[in-house]
This record gives sequence, structure tokens and C-alpha cells, in this order.
Amino acid sequence: MSQQRPLGLPPTPALLSGFSRQEVHLRVRCFVFFILFWLHVWRVIDPSLIYCRPWMTTTFPIFRTTRAFLGELLAYPGGVVEYVSAFLCQLYYYPWLGALIVTAAAGLLCLATWLVVASVGGARPRFVHFVPPVVLLGLYNRYSNALPIALAQATAVLAACAYMRVALRRGGSRLIVFLALSAVVYYVAGGAYLLFAVLCAVFEFLTGRRAVLGVVCLVGGAVVPCVVGMLLFHLRITDAYWRLLPYHQDGDLRAAPVLAALWLFYPAVAFAAGAGWIPFRRRGAPSAVVAQPEGQGVLRRALEVAVVLIVGGLVAYVSFGGEWRRLLRIEWCAQHKKWDRLLEEAGRLPLRRYNMMVNWDVNRALFHTGRLGRDMCSFPQHPVGLVQSGKALPTLRMPVRAWLDLSEVLMDLGRVNEAEHMACEALETLGDHPYILQRVVTARAVKGGTEAVRILLGALREDLVWRRWAGEYLRRLEKDPDLSEDQEVQRLRGLMVEADVAGWLTPEEILVQLLERNSQNKMAFEYLMAHYLLTGDLKGFVRNIGRVDEFGYAEVPRIYQEAVALYAAGAAGEVDQYHRFISWETLQRHSAFQKTIYPYGADRRGAKQAATAEYGNTYFFYYTFSPVGMEG
Repeated sequence: MSQQRPLGLPPTPALLSGFSRQEVHLRVRCFVFFILFWLHVWRVIDPSLIYCRPWMTTTFPIFRTTRAFLGELLAYPGGVVEYVSAFLCQLYYYPWLGALIVTAAAGLLCLATWLVVASVGGARPRFVHFVPPVVLLGLYNRYSNALPIALAQATAVLAACAYMRVALRRGGSRLIVFLALSAVVYYVAGGAYLLFAVLCAVFEFLTGRRAVLGVVCLVGGAVVPCVVGMLLFHLRITDAYWRLLPYHQDGDLRAAPVLAALWLFYPAVAFAAGAGWIPFRRRGAPSAVVAQPEGQGVLRRALEVAVVLIVGGLVAYVSFGGEWRRLLRIEWCAQHKKWDRLLEEAGRLPLRRYNMMVNWDVNRALFHTGRLGRDMCSFPQHPVGLVQSGKALPTLRMPVRAWLDLSEVLMDLGRVNEAEHMACEALETLGDHPYILQRVVTARAVKGGTEAVRILLGALREDLVWRRWAGEYLRRLEKDPDLSEDQEVQRLRGLMVEADVAGWLTPEEILVQLLERNSQNKMAFEYLMAHYLLTGDLKGFVRNIGRVDEFGYAEVPRIYQEAVALYAAGAAGEVDQYHRFISWETLQRHSAFQKTIYPYGADRRGAKQAATAEYGNTYFFYYTFSPVGMEG
């Protein structure tokens, strides 16, 4: 006779057979939550932005597909988690896959919380297990790479749950299990072992077992890192106790307070579950749920889902670093030469987020899109926002990032030696990040250092993401050792200044020397003209304005015309000499600008406010209201 299902209950789908109705609703709720989590990380956060620029988070690891690299990490406690997290972080390069990895880490933390509550309190949590995923989402919203510490925490908590579920009553047997798990957890997760020891102690204290064993667990948390880490592996005390904990020196200090709170969350929730201080759905009373009217049960479950999604959405909205995302998108676009998209992102960036590095990227994009002489003043500018002498870099707020950004600018211009030097400085500070290695490879290839290029490409072949690119480059070298068919290499060789220079050059000297090397270096010419404009040197500008004929412009760029109009207005005897560089429309616009600001006299603030809307993107405005204009 076939088994009859209870009357009044809908048929259970085959894929969900064997689960109670409450368990089915629980799984559906988790599925919806994590699908939305994954979509947010993929489409909104975009993990590839974390991969693109390593200095935005100090915890982004380097990974090599070699046994030597594996052996190096496995030689100390915590190396297993660091190796796994380093491997997974490389996959951030693919946004959907990186989002899946972050979602899986959040799922592990969610599962760990569930098991803690179930093991200590014999209960089923309603909402508390969603707290760690929401916290992790908030960290990634601020572009903090929390994956290594999240995996270490998940390892420690899951191991503690395994200890809690061991069906042994005698203290000696449990002590042996604790010590065995201690060795494994400390070796795998490093300093996160302390969380394992604390949770085991909490379990022993709250479940009526031997209090002495709980004390032993706490003592183990203090002694094991000393004995194993310091004596056996010869680690420093900070590495023995704090590695893979929030405030370790290699961690992301921006995220440390939140990660520390997440660390304390697990002991706190274990205490709360054991004492019954927070609401749980008890396993032993399912009938109370079933006995409720069907309409009320559906409404209650819908409200629970709504609460989880609303709270998660609010955290995602409040914590999302939209300005950080735009800064990183600008970096990403510059790296991948997506110039139009870069300018779109820069146009939405708040003024307070503009800095010298953004200026460098924006002006490169303006040049490559043919808009530097037309739209330069449509973006915030700074006198050193084009190219800077390396002598000034140590005084910058972010010198490491500045070395590599300026290396890219100089490489575009043709200053290959300086570009290589600055990339090597970044390489020494940040390590063998593939983007930096790629920059050094290009410089060495232009200079003809074939053997050095092969060595660098050999290092890139050990990278998980860039190994294919490096392999293809090596095959090209085999067929064409001089790279005579590489258009970019040949272009840079035609621009490259070969003479050695002692000391640091000024921006003007850098650009003038490039034009002396190759008078058709259009980027050097436009950057030189822009340098004169941004520093208020109208005399230097007009000395070179005649060279626009050499570069085949269809018309004189708008910003150039406005600068000539300003100079001609102050040089009464030279107006006719520069008349051909100024259109009638530019002269009218200059006259209208003067009429707009004239009524304000010495009230520069009022004049600036009056002129911003219509003339804010003109050189008239920049020269009149910027410090260089005031000095000029």
C-alpha cells in the first residue's frame, strides 16, 4: 500500500523531499538572500576593481602556481588559509566568479553561526546567522578584501562546532579531541585559533560540562601559539598570536574594527544562545508552528524574509562606497585604456575626491580622445596634474601609487628610462603584482633587454591570470626577438630619449627634451602647452603656439584660442601677430566673460559664482580665479 501524505498539506517537491515545511522555507529564504548577495557583489561592487589596484587594500595577496610558493606558505601556521585565499583572490579578475567566491565565504560564516547556535543552545536561529554575511557585505562595499580573515574565522568556528558535537562525555577524551583539533586549527588558520579556543571554552562553561576543561581550553588558546608558533616554527610573537587576526600588521587596518567586532560576535552569540537571551525557534517545539493558522504562518514567514532583505539592503546602501568605486573605476579604465569610460566616471566624481593621480589619468584620457586642448578646463585641474618630477614624489600623500601612475604617464610620453625606474620602485614596495611586472616588461622590451624580458615573463607565467598573456609574449619573442613587428614597441622606440640625464628634470624640461628627440611627439607637445596653461605661463605658451601647424589640427583647439586671447589682451603691440590663432567667437566670449565679472570689482568670490555656470569650463575662468592666474 502506498504511503498517504497528511491531508491539508500541499505535495512536497521531489527536490525538497525529506525536509519539513519549516526547513523548506528556511532554505528558500537563504537561497533568495545569497542570490541577491551575489548579484550585488557582482554588478555593484565588482571585485575586479579590488584586483586591479593592489594599494587600495593592503591585504590583497600575490599568488604563484609553483611548488616553491606553496612550500613557502605551508612552512608556517596560517599558511594554508593564506594560500587558499591568495588563490581565490586572483579570481576577482573575473567579476562574476569573484562575486561567487565572496558569496561562498559569506555562506560559510552564515553556516558557522547556525551551527554555533544549534550546538550551544540546541536551537534554530531566525535572523542572527545573517549577521556575518551582512557585515562582510559592508566591508566589501568599502572595497576591503576581508577574504583571508573571513576564511580563517570560518575555519576556527566550524572546527569549534565539530568539537561541540563530539559525542564524548569523559573529560580526558574531550581533552584529547581538543588538543588534536588545536594542532590542526592553529596550523591551518594561524591566530584565528584563539577564536576556536574561546568557543570551546564557552561551550564547556554553558553546557554543564567540566568547568576545568573550559579553563584548559582558554589556557590552550594562550599556550599553543607560544609552543607551536614561537618554539617550533620560530615565529615572532606578533605572527604567532596575531596572524590572520584583524589588527595584524599585514591586515587591512581600515577594516580592522569591523572584523574585530565580527570576531567577538561568535562568543557573544554562543553566550546568548546558551543563556536563551535572544529569540530562537526551538527544535523541540515544532508543533506550535504547525498549529498556527496557515495564513498567519505564511504572513510570519514573509515578514521574516522581508526583515532580512530590508536590513541587508539598508546595510548595503549605507555602507556602499560609491566614491571609492568611481576612483577604482578610473584606475581600472586607465589600466585597460578605456578612455571614454574613464572621463564619464571622472565627470561624476565629487570635487573633494580629486587628487593628483586622478588628474594624471583624466588628462591622459583627454589626450587619447583628442579632447585635451578643448575640454581640459571642463575638469578640475592642478598645475602638476600632467606630469611631475620624480623628485617631488616622496612628498605626495600616496607615494607608492604615484610611482606607478607617473610611470604610465611617462611611458606614454616616451620617457622609458624614468618609467622603468618608477615601476621598479613600485615593484619593490608592493611586490610582484602582475600589472607592475607588465609595466617593467614593456619598458625592458622597448630598450631591447630581451633576456631581462624573458626572466620577467617567466615570473608572469607563474601567475594564475596572466600566465596566458606571458606565454603568448614569449612565443612572439621566439619568432621576432627584436619585436620589430610590435607597433607599440616601435612607437615608443621612436619617442624614447636615449641620453642619460643626471638628477631630476622639471616637467618643462622633460617635455622639451621629448620634442627635441622627436618633433612629431604630439602628446609631448600637447602636454607642454597644457603645462604652460596650468602654470599660468602665457609667454611660454605663445612662444610655441605656432607649432600647431606642424600637427595638422583642423582648427586651433578652443582652450588654446582662449589663452592667446588673454595674452593678446595684455600685449597691445602684439595682437596682430597672434590674430590668426583666435576666432571671432573666442573674442566675443572673452568680451562677454569680462562684462560678467566687471561689476563685482574686487569681490572675487561673487565674480566667480556669477561666471561659473556659463564660463566654468573655459581657460578665461581658470586663469582668472586659479592661484596661478592670481599670481600672473
